[in-house]
Amino acid sequence: MPRYELVEGTSSKFWEIEQARGDSYTVRWGRIGSAGQTQLKKLSAAQHQKLVDEKLRKGYSLAGGATKSKGKSKAKPAAAAPAKAKPAASNPGLEATLYEAIDDAERWLVYADWLQQQGDVRGELITLNLRKKKPAAKKLAAANVDALWGDAKRLLDEDYFSQLTYKPTWSKQPLPLEVSFMHTLGKEGLVESITITGLDEDGHVAKALHDLLTAPIGRFVRSINIEAANGESYTGASGQPNAGAAIAAIARAKPTALRSVSLGSSGYQLSWTYT
Repeated sequence: MPRYELVEGTSSKFWEIEQARGDSYTVRWGRIGSAGQTQLKKLSAAQHQKLVDEKLRKGYSLAGGATKSKGKSKAKPAAAAPAKAKPAASNPGLEATLYEAIDDAERWLVYADWLQQQGDVRGELITLNLRKKKPAAKKLAAANVDALWGDAKRLLDEDYFSQLTYKPTWSKQPLPLEVSFMHTLGKEGLVESITITGLDEDGHVAKALHDLLTAPIGRFVRSINIEAANGESYTGASGQPNAGAAIAAIARAKPTALRSVSLGSSGYQLSWTYT
């Protein structure tokens, strides 16, 4: 089965297509390293070629060699090696002043100056955002995904959780996780809040939460909202959510800027707020 791959920035995906019989084609896609998802499609020869050409335009290339396409394609220059993640610089004294008035732009700028002196890319990112130079800030963040996100960069892939599976006791087949993991950025350009809907007993959500809270871009998370149920169903190996693992992940990460945590399940809600 011809396999096309896209490994660029935060993307690490594959796409495969093979003629099954007649006008029926088997299509498989997903994150590299996962089993992916499979679908049977009816396509004409022209439609098949159109799908392949669309993938090539998006940056996919035929794994192991040349690109198959009727059109002309230009070789892409090799991408520059991304900056490697470094331990996040920390200044407890300056950070304590931030916690006292975390919406104070001047305090952020003082902290940003110190970060830049340490060679921490967050310093420039904070300054650009607070100076309202959004295009430059966005470009800087995109060029430093590894340095800012570390192991949590997989969360930038909106399909990440849908590519993971769990095996509930009531099903003979593995099912995709039903998890929504969202974050919002503060005006300084760092992660400000995390909202999770759906938990799993296998620890995928807890690990992702810990990785984001300990990533340089997640060190100043102020609020976390967790809804254990996604719709009417639970996810996890036994069909039950593991809220304890998520809370333990927060405790291990020790997010010093955290001011509120909300945990809800089936109409019940438990909240904690620091004042």
